[in-house]
Amino acid sequence: MESPIKHYDEKELVVEKNALTHSRQTFSVLQNRILMLAASKIKQGDKGDQTYEVNVQDLVEFSNTKDIYNRLEKETRELAGKVVTLKVKDGKYESFEHWSVITRAKHVKGSGILEIEFHSDIRDMLFFDLGEGEWNASVAVELASCTTKYAPLLYRKFMSHRRRGKWEVSVKDLRFELGLENKYKSFYDFRERILKKAQEDLQKHTNMRFTWEEEKNARGRGKGRKITDIIFDFSWKPDQMNLPIEEPKKDGKFDIFDLRKRLKKYAELSVAEVDDIMKQLKQKTPAERKTFAEKFYKKFQVPIDTKTPVAGGKVIQKPYGYFMKNYERWMGK
Repeated sequence: MESPIKHYDEKELVVEKNALTHSRQTFSVLQNRILMLAASKIKQGDKGDQTYEVNVQDLVEFSNTKDIYNRLEKETRELAGKVVTLKVKDGKYESFEHWSVITRAKHVKGSGILEIEFHSDIRDMLFFDLGEGEWNASVAVELASCTTKYAPLLYRKFMSHRRRGKWEVSVKDLRFELGLENKYKSFYDFRERILKKAQEDLQKHTNMRFTWEEEKNARGRGKGRKITDIIFDFSWKPDQMNLPIEEPKKDGKFDIFDLRKRLKKYAELSVAEVDDIMKQLKQKTPAERKTFAEKFYKKFQVPIDTKTPVAGGKVIQKPYGYFMKNYERWMGK
């Protein structure tokens, strides 16, 4: 039977530096689609004033509207004037950088092709050269299929923390990165109009799933306490894509991201239970962690025709207790 996992190669990915991912961006839905489809064409070693072509029909397909041809001039003109901003905190000091995104956009009526030329600083942050912890990748067509402004931004931010499956961020910093410092000042509005809509958008159009917890400050009591931080927990649905950057490393090193993902998917453990296992594993040696992962991959699975966790052919009613019982034994103790 054909594997339900869809494989993507670098030709379909937007690969970017984490610094760019967490910069302040205010693109419209159409501008984001244009950028993501153009960025997926960038390859390592590209130099000079190279242009990248976007098929306008792809934009029509994602938006289900024919008026894109009429909107291209206005949207690309505005895009040419937009910048992204990165803030960096170093001790007591805070610095910022502004980057122009594109230097040129061209569309000849009737050609069906939109040409995009990225600013050199941005282009150098968008190519397939993954360094340890410095880069992240997203699927261009999934980003382009989103119908809200903020869903693709959150998707990319989650991918920069893909190996943990969690991202904790202050509300202040998140508002800055989304360009919402002065909008939806009530957290209720922020939750309803930004977080929930992005959650629905990603669930409908991508393989990404996310939930979040809201943390309040220590001062005050009850309803008067202000929500200051958000902890996002994210994963991919079972028929998730298998990105090249997530393939097992040739040296066989323990991949905590892959194990965390499988614990949530196959064992159906809660976030707290997965965190507990991860915490215990961090205290073990690399060899012990690798042994645990190998034993888990071999013994624990979920049959295709049922969602019930199974190990050795037996249904596991309490997966967390099962792990704790076999924890040391799986590491050869």
